[in-house]
Amino acid sequence: MHPPQSPVPAQPGSHQVFASDVLKGTVDLRGYPRRFLLLSSRGIGRALPQIVAAAEWLEENGWELISVVEHTPQECHAILRRR
Repeated sequence: MHPPQSPVPAQPGSHQVFASDVLKGTVDLRGYPRRFLLLSSRGIGRALPQIVAAAEWLEENGWELISVVEHTPQECHAILRRR
């Protein structure tokens, strides 16, 4: 999936971005000021496939997957680092 042309910038004070927003193209990380990013998914079916899909898209756009934790089938988090 590729984001639309006018996504909203990531929240300036937050380290967290939701995988669903990455996949929908509603977040823009180009101005994200930090080196590390917390990618979260929760509440919609199986969270792990959504995290992996979003991490894969981010890998193609300058981020490197560091770690993934599946708390429950409905809640998953990943840490990514800007390359």
